[in-house]
Amino acid sequence: MTAICYPVTRPVRTTEPTFEQEPLTHSEARRQCGIGEGVTYHDPDLRSWVIAARRTVEKDTGLVGYTGSFTWKQTYFPDGDWWELPDIRPVTSITSITYLDGDGTSQTWGASNYALHTSGVNQYIALAYGQTWPTLRGDPNGITVTLVAGHATVLAIPEDFKDAVKLNLRIRWLLFQENAQEAERQQEGYDRMVRNLQRGSYP
Repeated sequence: MTAICYPVTRPVRTTEPTFEQEPLTHSEARRQCGIGEGVTYHDPDLRSWVIAARRTVEKDTGLVGYTGSFTWKQTYFPDGDWWELPDIRPVTSITSITYLDGDGTSQTWGASNYALHTSGVNQYIALAYGQTWPTLRGDPNGITVTLVAGHATVLAIPEDFKDAVKLNLRIRWLLFQENAQEAERQQEGYDRMVRNLQRGSYP
């Protein structure tokens, strides 16, 4: 029988922060774009760009800004005793793990069967002592892990994450101003920031 390879998935944010919980305020966004404090004409665009910039940094780095709920779809449980959570940190809790059993019935796996470990760069779910992963029917994306990740306050969001959001916002402003050459130069700096954030260790 030919093995079926399912695509690698990543956690998807299901609760978005309010604008007050974004890493940049309107005033900070204006300063980053060189817009005077009393100039509010661009505020609707700046609001959209701040949100888009934060989402881009989260996607590019796997680091989450303000706390939120995420879902992660998988087809199979791992072969070993632990299950690494990809492209997301810091994970603070596992809300639930649901799956389709051998009969195709949706089940919620009890929290006493596993534990969340957050001591490394990448967090992982480990089986509790003496436990095994549930039996599945093998439906594509039949497992749903619901989790909470991110920082509890705006002040707790790392400064280098905020700096990456600022630079991504700056690039969007330059493209809006049709200054593609400078935007391309700034993109190189953004890419370096992303690599540093990917390598960093955050609680």
